[in-house]
Amino acid sequence: MTKSYYLFNLISLFGLILIVSCEGPFFSVQKDPDTIAPLLSISNPADQAIVKDSVTIALYAYDNDEIDTIQLYLNDEIIFSGSEGDTVLYNWNTIDYPEDQFNSIWAYAVDVSGNYNQTNTIRVKVNNLPDPDTTLPTGTIVYPANGQTVSDTIEIRVVASDNDSISIVSFYIEGDSVYQTSQSPYIYQWSTAEIDDDSYTISASVTDISQNQINIGPITVFVDNIPSPDIIAPTGNITFPPSGSFVSDTVIIQVSAYDDFGVSVVDFLVNGQSIGTDNTQPYKYSWDTTDEIEDSECFISVILEDNSGNQSSLPTISVTINNIDDDQTPPMINIVSPAANQTVSDTTDIVAIAFDEFGIERVEFFQGGILASTVYEDPYIFSWNTLSEDDDTEHIWSTIAYDNNGNYTYSQQVVLLVDNYDNIPPSGMITYPAAGQSLSGEIEIKVSANDNEGVEYVNFFINGNQVFSDSTAPYIYNWDTESETEDDNHTIQILIADFSGNETNLVPITVYVDNDPYSEDVSPPLVSILNPLAGQILNEFVLISASVSDDSGISEVLFYINDSLFNTDTDSPYSYLWDTQSVEDSTDHVLRVSAIDYAGNEGNSQPILVTVQNGN
Repeated sequence: MTKSYYLFNLISLFGLILIVSCEGPFFSVQKDPDTIAPLLSISNPADQAIVKDSVTIALYAYDNDEIDTIQLYLNDEIIFSGSEGDTVLYNWNTIDYPEDQFNSIWAYAVDVSGNYNQTNTIRVKVNNLPDPDTTLPTGTIVYPANGQTVSDTIEIRVVASDNDSISIVSFYIEGDSVYQTSQSPYIYQWSTAEIDDDSYTISASVTDISQNQINIGPITVFVDNIPSPDIIAPTGNITFPPSGSFVSDTVIIQVSAYDDFGVSVVDFLVNGQSIGTDNTQPYKYSWDTTDEIEDSECFISVILEDNSGNQSSLPTISVTINNIDDDQTPPMINIVSPAANQTVSDTTDIVAIAFDEFGIERVEFFQGGILASTVYEDPYIFSWNTLSEDDDTEHIWSTIAYDNNGNYTYSQQVVLLVDNYDNIPPSGMITYPAAGQSLSGEIEIKVSANDNEGVEYVNFFINGNQVFSDSTAPYIYNWDTESETEDDNHTIQILIADFSGNETNLVPITVYVDNDPYSEDVSPPLVSILNPLAGQILNEFVLISASVSDDSGISEVLFYINDSLFNTDTDSPYSYLWDTQSVEDSTDHVLRVSAIDYAGNEGNSQPILVTVQNGN
């Protein structure tokens, strides 16, 4: 063998010895034993809850190491046992369990180290069947009233209600059932003509579909079908001639008379002597005054008798006989309707009132100084057909009254305006939107319109094109601005027409359509971190809060830690609760907040550096 061979072997042996000598001793570090029991809770159902149908029993278990077994008990019997996952959702069919009974639920968990825990027992009540209805119905007798006197056939009315529904309403007279009904309104037609005049009790009962029942009343009513004897005398007045007047020739004495059972006869007396009777309306008697002494005072009286024989005497009036013509006093006359300067149409009654102590012989009606009519008896009325006149013209009316002795008097003149045809245009205004207003989406164009004869329709125009016609107030058109040119002015015009064909065009208004208010927004939000401060040392849980503002509104706020997104917040105040225990201790971290507005612009806060120091 060569020298080099021995040298190689020597070096290899030395290297092997060196490797073996560097391994050194081995040590085993013992792990501390696990003595922490699992956490266990039942989140559903709640203790003392009432359950029905299918119920999910929700059980949550957690262990610092590992759960070995979870068991769920119902009435101390295992209904679930397993080891997968930390959440158990068990579907419990309560229909298989007794009604209105309490059931106990509890759970047990053990971890891989043998530590165990169990929940408190909760109790829930099974209630699958609806509770029986024990609520009484309500009701009242609304007619007749207690103590009322009734006759013929009356309606007994009951108003009833129930939390569920009414089954039947029974009516009772003197405690005897007389009628039942299940249909509202609850009414019984009671014929009192078949019973004696006396007092009677009325009551009712109301029963609902669950057989809950209440009794209503009783009330007392008095039946009176035999009419009381008529002991009331008739009443009336001597309507002509007026007391104290002068009369001549033949005078018609006129009487108004009334009685609830009817007037039988009217007896006319002069100076206490009956001169005639009348038994039909209108009650009057023609008295020839030429048989009386000239310039003497005569007393006129009247006796009324009704169909039951009751009599009454009307107040006596006195008149003076004046048959020899020595009257020099003219009569009095006035046009009382229509009023001066009144507007009239169609057929209008011109009414005059005239008086003279010796009587009115006639009244003449003049239109523009031309005789239009002569009326010889009161009331003095002329019916004027204004349709024969030119429209929108004025007419002067007057009258002349003549008494029985030829004396006469002119009335005042009245000017009347004839207006049979409507030529007044309607009026109105656009109440919404306002001129120059910026609009978006669907809006209501609202118009107020009025006319002396009534509005027939309102037409709506957009940019000169009719889009809608409305004939019923309130006048509204629902305009979808999204169908119009965006970011442009649009003209709204309104035409109002009345039933006579008169039309009015309202002053147009211009509005601006802007359905994308953010299209011109290029300004990003302003963002700053309020908490924590830059350079601050943090531990445990820290609330990262930010101040965010934007002219168009904030869509979302993003919270970054070391450029990793940790939270997105859409509601102010914008914040994120950071658990610093989830990161390595004694380390620095960069916090940044970003905000995005509704136009998509993004703004960022100034990043800050903080240090986490939990002392682990």
